[in-house]
Amino acid sequence: MFSALGSLQPRQLLTQVLNFALVLSTAFMLWKGLSVATDSPSPIVVVLSGSMEPAFQRGDLLFLWNRGQDTQIGEIVVYNVRGKDIPIVHRVVRRYGGGDTPLKLLTKGDNNIADDTELYARGQDYLERSKDIIGSVGGKFEVHATLPNQYPFKPPVINWKTKIYHPNVTNDGKGTMCLGFLRDGEWKPSSRMSTALEYVRQLMLDPVPEDAVEQAVANEYNNNKKQFIKTAKLWTKTYAGGPG
Repeated sequence: MFSALGSLQPRQLLTQVLNFALVLSTAFMLWKGLSVATDSPSPIVVVLSGSMEPAFQRGDLLFLWNRGQDTQIGEIVVYNVRGKDIPIVHRVVRRYGGGDTPLKLLTKGDNNIADDTELYARGQDYLERSKDIIGSVGGKFEVHATLPNQYPFKPPVINWKTKIYHPNVTNDGKGTMCLGFLRDGEWKPSSRMSTALEYVRQLMLDPVPEDAVEQAVANEYNNNKKQFIKTAKLWTKTYAGGPG
């Protein structure tokens, strides 16, 4: 490897160094952007155990959301045991308080017989939502982002591998998104990957039925929002392991 670098001309070597720096800076900005957008110090975590199988497998990457902390029974949350930096992904089975009273949660792995009391810090019988939880998992949606060889002069390609009920994502198994920001005519070399993912997140929160790729879903979104939400929740439970 070092001999190959040594054979490069100074300009070629500088180009390689700049390309590597671009990759690192893009990854850093992506992480910081996700952290700000999700209000979580660790917006992406890795599943370390099989206690939530089959919903989540060891090695799965989960995106967390930590805005709006009125966590309900059945939600899947990620917490760190006090004094240990080990993320645990488990489901909420009981909640206490809420509103004007600090919300307290009891969690349990789907495959575990007992609740998580034995996992908590000594003397701790529950989790404090505002202190111990680093984010909630609405479901595991697998999204692939592919950087073409011409990146950053060509936009990344983003596809949903997990089926999602949304007017702007195709249901043909390809999970193609209708997102103007990622079109060749709209993308600029100065655009950041973190900005692209923020656009994706915003589109998930606020669909654009006028630019739909699934017209039937768009019609339901416009004319029967209650049924749309019901179906979206069912798909999340069926395909992404979300709460029932």
